[in-house]
Amino acid sequence: MDKDEMKQLWQKVMRKDDFENSDGGETYRSKDWPEHPTAPTLPMLSFSKHETFDMTPATASEFTIGADPKKDLNMSVIDTVAADTSMGVSKQRVDNHYEILSEIARGGMGVVYKGCQNSLRREIAIKKIINDNQANRNKFLCESVVTAHLEHPNVVPVHELAENEDGETFLAMKLVAGREWKELLYPKENEVDTKKYSVEDHLKILLNVCNAIAYAHSKEVVHCDLKPSNVMVGEFGEVLVMDWGIAVEIGNEHRGLTIHKTMVDSPMGTPYYMPSELAYGNGPDIGPWTDIYLLGGILYEVLMRTPPHKGNTMTAIFAAIVGRQPKFSDDIPRELQEICLKALAKEPKERYQKVEDFRRALEEYLQHRESLFISQKAQNILQNCLQTKQKRDDHLLYSKFAEAVAGFDQSLQLWAGNTDALHGKEKARIAFAEVALKNEDFGLAEAQLIDVSSSDNVASLKEKIHKERDKKQRIQKTTARLRRTVYAATIFIIVGLATGIFLVGNAYREANTQRNFAVEQQQIAEKAKKEAEDKNKQLAKEKKIVQQQKDEISQKVALLAKQKNEIMAQNQKLTKQQQEIRAQNAKLHTQKGKIERQKNALAEQNTFLKEQKERIEKQNTLIRERERSAVQASQVAIRMVHKVFFEIDDAQESPGLIQSLKQVFIDLKKLDMLETVLSDEEDGWWLYGIVNQNVQVYNDLIRREPNNFSAYFNRGNLYIEDGLYEKAIADFSQAISLNPQAEDAYFNRGIIYLKQQNYAKAQQDFSTGVRLKPRNDKFLYYRAYSLLLLEEYVKAEQDLLKVIKINPNFGLALEKLGMLYFDKGEYKKSVVYLNRTLKNKPSQKACYYLARIYSVKGNKAKALQYLAQAIKYKFNNWEDLKNNPDFANVRNEKQFQRWLKK
Repeated sequence: MDKDEMKQLWQKVMRKDDFENSDGGETYRSKDWPEHPTAPTLPMLSFSKHETFDMTPATASEFTIGADPKKDLNMSVIDTVAADTSMGVSKQRVDNHYEILSEIARGGMGVVYKGCQNSLRREIAIKKIINDNQANRNKFLCESVVTAHLEHPNVVPVHELAENEDGETFLAMKLVAGREWKELLYPKENEVDTKKYSVEDHLKILLNVCNAIAYAHSKEVVHCDLKPSNVMVGEFGEVLVMDWGIAVEIGNEHRGLTIHKTMVDSPMGTPYYMPSELAYGNGPDIGPWTDIYLLGGILYEVLMRTPPHKGNTMTAIFAAIVGRQPKFSDDIPRELQEICLKALAKEPKERYQKVEDFRRALEEYLQHRESLFISQKAQNILQNCLQTKQKRDDHLLYSKFAEAVAGFDQSLQLWAGNTDALHGKEKARIAFAEVALKNEDFGLAEAQLIDVSSSDNVASLKEKIHKERDKKQRIQKTTARLRRTVYAATIFIIVGLATGIFLVGNAYREANTQRNFAVEQQQIAEKAKKEAEDKNKQLAKEKKIVQQQKDEISQKVALLAKQKNEIMAQNQKLTKQQQEIRAQNAKLHTQKGKIERQKNALAEQNTFLKEQKERIEKQNTLIRERERSAVQASQVAIRMVHKVFFEIDDAQESPGLIQSLKQVFIDLKKLDMLETVLSDEEDGWWLYGIVNQNVQVYNDLIRREPNNFSAYFNRGNLYIEDGLYEKAIADFSQAISLNPQAEDAYFNRGIIYLKQQNYAKAQQDFSTGVRLKPRNDKFLYYRAYSLLLLEEYVKAEQDLLKVIKINPNFGLALEKLGMLYFDKGEYKKSVVYLNRTLKNKPSQKACYYLARIYSVKGNKAKALQYLAQAIKYKFNNWEDLKNNPDFANVRNEKQFQRWLKK
């Protein structure tokens, strides 16, 4: 479809002149909006003659939404009502039921007043049409009826729809004080309180919107105009989806709440957010996926602070039609980008098909974000290590590498599917191994590669480690041989030096002898003197050589000492590595023991299943044996029926025969004949015993009527009494498949899951019960109890408060809420709910927790008072009483010591 064809299609919605300059953030629909299908008869509201509504336009403010008068002539712009502000409208009464207090907001189609419902003395909002033409009236009726039909915490409640004597239509609804979500997304500088909303806070608001839309879809209603300006956020965090003016029905049958999707034949919605089916006006293509596209558009605006189709109206419309995918900045997490793009897919079948799937994806992201944050931090540490590795001593990097590996491990523990953390961990270990190899820490290097996936690089690194280790061992052996050689040379030199000194002494003695002889023979003496001088010179030269050799030996000894110190340091490092390896081996041994225990547990389960199978085989054999006698016994049964009802008149004998007949039919499994006899027996005293307490009868009934809901439900109850919980779960599940609205089946199955400590499944069943009966305090309480066991305390607190609102005297809910606030340290709230518990029923736990609170606060008298009541109610937690630090303030009291001695 080209630009001209698009203009022609949209002429049903806006004037041709306004096509390029219209506001793409407003809501558009056809001027020929169909009439309300049911045209309800409205009650009459009367005014006194002097009381009229002030129709003067309201002063512009942040709470007043204006409209362009030119647009009102050719198109309908949906107005949105925000928080209350007084505008000086005179007080007036509406049929003595409602009193107008002030004007809140005014738009192109209607005005909203703050009023008072006199009968209940509560403030409400009263909405009235300004231009009460047929088109506006049809839209107003559709919006009112749809909103009233959707009774959900995230949809504003409607009180009454009525007319006055002049035929003007009014709608009374809950007064909501708060702001549009759009104002929180784009806060003004002077609005400090809106700056506290983070992306996570906005995602939680979006999850509340998903809850409302999922509920609407369950009622076969699609909103078609979801955007931040149509969502209100109350003063206390409540989230309300507003403006259901262009909502459509999508069910197979048209119930008359609003128009059906098959009646839509022109464009409608908000161009900045609308999908292609709304831009084309293809009513039959509208479905849950339409609202999912709009939810994806809101998610995009939360992330990027701009709608998905930005520009003038023409640009936004064509972006919706061609399915142009929006762009994201680099700082947006990839998981959120994928969720958003799937919701904004052009083809409906490529989007999420259920709101629950979209909501579940957002919830999983919120759970994964901590893992992503930790892995990113570890990645930054690893990157710094890789950059630092080339600049300084690698020994300083050991702790940083270990910190990065630990960060990736922690990230994977939080989310095993974090592939970035898995790849980062392997990269960190490989780099750690390379640094350890460079420092010749071969054991540490090998340890880092134990859990790394096999690859060519890893195999090459392992081979390099082995080669370097072998090389170092060869050098150590060569050093040892050199050390032995130096020791031998040192000994040889020392022996030679001693020999030289001895020779010098002999020569000296010989010179003295020759000198004495020279006295007598001068010529011989002179000759001997010359020879002695020559020998002295030679000895001096030899002594100098010996000294040089001694200095060289000293240098070699010093070098050997230095090498010895280095070898000792390396040995210490190797010892530390060996200790680390032994610690890792101990950890592996512990894990192996755990796996062995799990293996033994599985073997025990297999044995139990085998025994169950054998019991079932025995039961089947018994059934087959009974079936073989069925033909013969049926003739006896028929004769007994005839005798009971046609031959016996004695009232004393009849009950005995009826009892015998009952046993025959039980053995034969002839339930069809049994029902005939029971229907003719007026007393029916044995009907309950056979049909309602005999599992075998239900087996026969289910065999004949496989889709009998009551048979599965009642047999499941009997299995609970016998402790056969798995069979009971199977029967309740089958009953639910036959009747998905059977809340009692969900409740019974949830109770079994609680007994089996399967708290997640129990919470799902109780949540289904809450959906079927939103104001059932029993379902709400047990869902809260399941959430407490799952440690989801915030949701549990919300459910418990709802239970108490529905049933203020629900003792268990009051007790659980008091204990929850105690654990949170909110003692003031805890005391309120624990005291309310005691007003409804005696409670040992409530008294015990009150005693702990007052002991912590230093109020010994009240602590002992409530502790005495707890003991009166069969208190049995004496070990906790002795050791709990909360009772430190009263531990020395005489009464407390007497209790401990007892």
